[in-house]
This record gives sequence, C-alpha cells and structure tokens, in this order.
Amino acid sequence: MEYHRNNLQSYYQNYCVCIESILEELPIPISIVGNDERFAFVNKAYEDLFQIKREMLLGKHYSCHVNANEKSIHRVVLQQKHAYSATKIMGSKGSLVEVEGVPLFIAGELICSIAIIHEFGNIEKTMNALEKFRSTLNEIKCEHAKYSFEDILGSSDAISKAINTAKQAAATNVTVLLRGESGTGKELFAHAIQQASDRSNKKFLRVNCSNIPETLLESVLFGYSENSFTGAKPGGEKGLFETADGGTVFLDEIGDLSLALQGKLLRVLQEKEITRVGAVDAIPVNVRIIAATNVDLEKKIATHLFRDDLYYRINIFPILIPSLRIRKEDIYILAQHFLLNSAHEYGRSVVNIDYDCMQLLTKYDWPGNVRELNNTIARAVINMPSDQESLHTENVQFITATAFSSAECKRTIPHDSSYQVMFESWEREMIKSMYEEENHNKTEMAKRLDISIRSVYGKLKKYHLE
Repeated sequence: MEYHRNNLQSYYQNYCVCIESILEELPIPISIVGNDERFAFVNKAYEDLFQIKREMLLGKHYSCHVNANEKSIHRVVLQQKHAYSATKIMGSKGSLVEVEGVPLFIAGELICSIAIIHEFGNIEKTMNALEKFRSTLNEIKCEHAKYSFEDILGSSDAISKAINTAKQAAATNVTVLLRGESGTGKELFAHAIQQASDRSNKKFLRVNCSNIPETLLESVLFGYSENSFTGAKPGGEKGLFETADGGTVFLDEIGDLSLALQGKLLRVLQEKEITRVGAVDAIPVNVRIIAATNVDLEKKIATHLFRDDLYYRINIFPILIPSLRIRKEDIYILAQHFLLNSAHEYGRSVVNIDYDCMQLLTKYDWPGNVRELNNTIARAVINMPSDQESLHTENVQFITATAFSSAECKRTIPHDSSYQVMFESWEREMIKSMYEEENHNKTEMAKRLDISIRSVYGKLKKYHLE
C-alpha cells in the first residue's frame, strides 16, 4: 500500500511539473490544496487578486486564508470529494467572482483540490484562457479509468448479473465485448473493468469507431511512419495501441469498423503486434481490448459486413448491459442520484421526487435508457423554480420524435434519430430562441436559465450560434 501511495505521489509531482508553467501564466487566479489540507500551489493571478505573496500561503493550512464566517471551497471539495462552486465577494478590491472547486483523483485516490476563480468582469478573457489550458492539458495528460463498480447504480437482478460478470472479467486479461442499447452505460462498465483490473494504474485510452473517418481512424489506432505521407512527423507517430502498451484500449461502436480495419484489429488480438501506416516492420504491443457495440453483429456477419473470425476473438467474454425498461426497479435510485447532481449543478433546492412523478418515470419505456433518464431529470430541474423542493409530474418533459412540433425540427431530425440527437436538437432550438429574445444578452440568458455565464458561452459555442 505504501509503495502504491509513493507511486501516486510521484505521478502527481510529475504531473504538476508538466502543467505548473501553464497555470502560472494564466490570467485566472488558481490555487491547489493537497489532501493534507495545505496550500501546494497558487499562481501569479491569485497573488494579484489578493495582493499576497505565495510564500505566505504555501505549506500552510487552507484556513489561514479564509474568514471566520466563510465556507472554504477547498474544504467542501476535500470533504465531499466532488466539484463545488459558489459566487463570492473576494480579493483586495472586493470583486464579484465565481469560485469553482474540483477534486483531482489518481487511480481512485483523492490527491488535491483545485480552485479556479472566474472574475465576471473578465469572462471572455477567462474562457479563452481556459480553452487554451484544456487543449494543452489534453495533450500531456495520461488517461486513466474514472469510474469503479461502485459508480454503477442499481440492485435489480439484471444489473447485478451484469456487474458480477464484469467483475469476473476484470480479474483476468480476457478480451471483453460489452453489448447493449445506446445509453445503457457500456462505457461506464469499461471504466469499472479497467479500474478493478491489474492494469488499473496503466493507460486507458478510448475511441469511438463511428465518429472518426476510416482513413484517420487507421492512423489513430495504429500510428504512422515518417514516410507515410508528405509532411509526416519525423520518426512517425504512435497510435493508441502503442501508446496504451501495458494498459487497455476501449473500442466503442466496434460494429462500425470497416472490413480493412477489422483485419488489422484481428492481427492485434492474434499476434499481439501492430504495423504503423506506411511501415513494414511489426511492433509488439501488450494491450487489453474492451469493445462495445449496440448493433446486431450476427446480422452484420450474415450480410458480410463483419468478419466472423474477429467476432469469435472479441466475443470470448460477452457482457449484456440491460436496458432501463427491464430494470425499472432501479429507476428510483438512478433518478434520485441524477436529481441531486442536477440540483447542485444548476443551483436548485429540489431534494426529492414526489410519488406521482416517480410513477410517471417508472411507467415510461426510456428508449434512450439511463442517458435519457439523466437528461430528462436535468431538463426538469433547469425548468423548475429555484426554491421548489420536490420534482412534480408537470416538471417532466419527455423528448420524443413527436415532441418536436416546429417545422424547423421536423425538417432537420430524421425519424430514426437517436435520443441524444433529438435532445440536442431541442436544446439548440431553445438556446437559439432565447438568445434572440434577449437580443444576444448573455447575462440575461444566464439569469433566465439560472446557470453561469460560462455555461451560456459554452452552449452558444457548442451549437455555433455566435
């Protein structure tokens, strides 16, 4: 255990060295408090906001910089082990700010609390800087599984069977095929299997095979040589299989792989080696593969769209993730969990779901499964009064194909669209309409939606509305 902690601490120290220079130059006040409740880092912007030298804080307990009647963000994050935000008057000039605190976990262990202070008078500059920071961080960070089996909620026979089967798979290095409808939680299971395996401290890299063009996907998975195309990086580039050596690659929507890439994947499973695009030499790799699909692979084999030899390789240990409509006894615990999360995120007082509303949720078939339940609860919480303590039936709106009554929605949403597509189409129309009603005033939009201005900017950017 001590060796494990030392490894974690060493990884954390190396991680901080990589990003400290980035944090230092950001025009956003940032502080980090370790799990020992002492300041580990503050940047120059933090010093400027509070007119204090970092030497006065580093190594000292967080309470040294908190007023007697003030709730410390770091204290909440370290004690509750989840993100927390609040609006405060802070700094030497009494500026109105939003403080966002997030926990950092490594291999399931809480390492520190990170607090970011957003000054409302500088929101656009803050958002641009954060976007640059996230982009840079994504390039240097090491991916690890985020969720464990404890994060899979429910006690029904169907979900319990799936969890027990997945735990058996986690105890070995067997290739796993997760099968189930869209929105059932296949990626959550993939994370949990990795977290419970002996590869939990190794890399866990994910790719959705349906979201990337075939020509690009081949390079993403297998890498490329320096001679593969004009302008290729000297020495070539590693793909996911090389990068994840010793760890796990999660291939989501594997049923959408082309026949050519299916053949290359078969070689990884059979020979434990890959060949980069444009190269001839094989490179040995030690990776575990967890695959997932919501399509009928057997039907694809019958129509010659999926290789039967690959099917038998990935189907050694299949796990069926049940749809929500056959585990309805789990809806209460899931809905209550999503309710509290949404209430915290959107600043609502709601804490429970009344009987009639729960009956409504239980009777619905949930074609979008757990993802749809989560989005439905979130939408209900956003639309309800901030001081309402119980969720009622009138707050709940199911997003189905018939729910989109506008001519614009009918033109743009195919009849066979997934729930996620329909939800995002509804959200885009709602944000667009409100943006026009408020004459592009983002502050008023934030007030109406009761969300942060930063969230408004994010949604406008997501839907290309400005």
